[in-house]
Amino acid sequence: MRLLLIHVESFWYEAKIKTPIAVEIPEELKARNFGEAVIALYSTEAADDEDPPQVARLAADEIRNYLAKVGPKKLILFAFAFLVGRDEKSSSSTAAGMEKLLVEELKMPGVEITPFGWYKKFSITSMGHKYSVHSARVIPAKASC
Repeated sequence: MRLLLIHVESFWYEAKIKTPIAVEIPEELKARNFGEAVIALYSTEAADDEDPPQVARLAADEIRNYLAKVGPKKLILFAFAFLVGRDEKSSSSTAAGMEKLLVEELKMPGVEITPFGWYKKFSITSMGHKYSVHSARVIPAKASC
């Protein structure tokens, strides 16, 4: 899994176009605004298909460590397939199931989730400090990457 963690001053999104693997969402969740938070953009990779729960544990550890460094209590998970190339992506079932695994592993209240499988219009205003953006890659132990 590839992660891009951003400490933001503000973030908004609007779900625009539904893909074949999109989840159904109520109208009130198609567009949302947030204040200070950490956005965790993530992409699942082919190696993640080997052990999705282990990948979620490793990613949750990385996210918690970042949250401890930058401070905000609000976290927004954003499945963002564009951090990896087309031939590097996991199966759609691993990608679709990862947000549930991440929420379970994070064990923290109030985790927000952007709608999975939708093309979204969005805006991110980064805090701009030296830790405001962090990237990481977590790989399951069995993977041979």
